Amino acid sequence: TCALPICDKLTANRHVLAHDLELMKWHAEAQRVRVLTDVEVNFYRVLAAQRRLTLAREFREVAVQGLSVAQDRLEAGGTRQDVLQSEIQLSEVDLLIQRTELEVSAAWKQLAAIAGVPEMTRSTLIGDLPTSQVSRSSESVYQQVLEESPALRAANQRLYRAQSNLRRQQVQPISNVTGQMGVGHDHSTGDEFINLQISLPLPVNNTNQGNIHAAKATVDEAVENLERLKMQIRSELAQVMREYEIAITTREQYEAIILPKAKESERLIAETYATGEVDFLRVLTARKMYFDANLEYVNAQGDQAVANARIEGFLLSGGLSEVPTFPADDSLRGQALSSQ
Repeated sequence: TCALPICDKLTANRHVLAHDLELMKWHAEAQRVRVLTDVEVNFYRVLAAQRRLTLAREFREVAVQGLSVAQDRLEAGGTRQDVLQSEIQLSEVDLLIQRTELEVSAAWKQLAAIAGVPEMTRSTLIGDLPTSQVSRSSESVYQQVLEESPALRAANQRLYRAQSNLRRQQVQPISNVTGQMGVGHDHSTGDEFINLQISLPLPVNNTNQGNIHAAKATVDEAVENLERLKMQIRSELAQVMREYEIAITTREQYEAIILPKAKESERLIAETYATGEVDFLRVLTARKMYFDANLEYVNAQGDQAVANARIEGFLLSGGLSEVPTFPADDSLRGQALSSQ
């Protein structure tokens, strides 16, 4: 049987090609989201690296002051060990600054590349790292991705296209009706005549079984691919949500407890050192602890921002990866217009 009026193969072709157009549209939308997500992710990576570089430079000033104090105390009867410890700390900070400079430069180049302006001169980005969070649950995010992800919609269109093509191949064995009419004059009798011929080929041997089986296989493959994509989304979401929640927990812990206590500890030790109650090594340790706590806080902010960007981008990334291509062909039209 034919589900289309008088087995209209050209209309069936249009149904298949309409899904092709939708598929291309959603692939393009998925690529757009990938690029936007990559831009946002790399933006926050540059921002976090910038902040770490600022902290390192600020701490270097503290380390230089510490070295100066140690040298003054050495002249006043202090120990050489304090000077050596201060010099080591300053060298470590200088190394950290160099490494962070390289991180900022690399992150900037990645951002410029994904933004499509690789020649863009490096400058200071303006923005804020997160200090709060959006309440999310894995299941609600998963349902949102299923409903709105352009990659998933493209996979659905691929399935619809395969199903339409299967229906199209199933009606192919129904023969085309070919008509021919001619008008003439019989000179022997002087009569006018009309010649009408109608042909209906019978597909005795060719029932399009090969194309039908291939179309069925394509439908099965599209169904399995859709299920695979859903499982992939759930797996990737579990990882990203874990990173998001760890980053939030870490940021809040440093923000509410660790940073205030590290700062207070540094202040108290500096006061007791001024009165000679503690040695200089404890001062250096307290300063380094407060500096390290700030670095970890910035890292947690950056991780939260990156994970949030990936969630809002439906877990799509890889904007510079190869995109699907759609070679055009007229095979369906050739089938519809053939004399089979």
